[in-house]
Amino acid sequence: MRSFFILLVALLLAFPLLAQSTSPLVIDGKSYSCEEIKAMFSLDYGTCPTCGPKAEELSKDNIDRIINKWATQKAISDSILASGVEKSLTYQAELERFKQELARRVFQEEIFPKRVTVTEEEISSFYEQATWYERPRTIFAAIAYLYDSTAVEKATEELAKVEYKGREASYEQSRGFEWGSIEIREFAAPEEKQPGYEDPIFDAVKNLPEGKSSSPVSIEGEKKIIAKVLKVLPAGKIPLEEVKEDIKRQIISNKANEWENKIGQDALMKMNLSADYEKIKNCLIGKQ
Repeated sequence: MRSFFILLVALLLAFPLLAQSTSPLVIDGKSYSCEEIKAMFSLDYGTCPTCGPKAEELSKDNIDRIINKWATQKAISDSILASGVEKSLTYQAELERFKQELARRVFQEEIFPKRVTVTEEEISSFYEQATWYERPRTIFAAIAYLYDSTAVEKATEELAKVEYKGREASYEQSRGFEWGSIEIREFAAPEEKQPGYEDPIFDAVKNLPEGKSSSPVSIEGEKKIIAKVLKVLPAGKIPLEEVKEDIKRQIISNKANEWENKIGQDALMKMNLSADYEKIKNCLIGKQ
């Protein structure tokens, strides 16, 4: 009887160690279950049940990357929440459910941009290396959609008031009227029509000079439009001044990501981490 009691005590004392050894992931002495690991990975893959990681994606490096990302967000969350952001009524309702995501968003959109500077040299260098600001010949046009043929005169009067005011401001001129509507559109204009390509609106504007309007054009049966060319932009790189703010936002975002990655790497290095990568993989692909 005494030997049975000793054995029972030994088993009870060893139980925490046994439980820990069977856990796929242990960080600083805390064991994480399969469900907790799935939640950790959902930060990377979202909540879509079919969008999770595939077996071939779950290399040791990729698992480390996502654990590192989770550590990053937790470190940023703890840091920012400790600074008092949780007292803001604006965020309080979301804090419980979106604590990590919220803190990261506050950091990315509100805190980091106020602390980082972007020089003109950085903007110029980014612009020179960026290939995605190349554009084909582009036509900006105002398209008046007419409810019936009696609206031609009114549509023509309204089109005369529409002007090119830069890309974003031009789109703000789209609006509705009692006779129809005006919509601002842009067309990437190929020099030659592609086989099978048909667009009566593009056909109406492709050869018009700036400031000129087409005659009424039939589309989709009896519907009619009148098109006015606002601006023709030649093929080439979009001028730096037009994309400067966009470039600045991208540089700030890149710097924020670099800063976050450093926090995550430092946090991970300081953690006492034990990971059974095969078990983690089995958790995530539903084998455990």
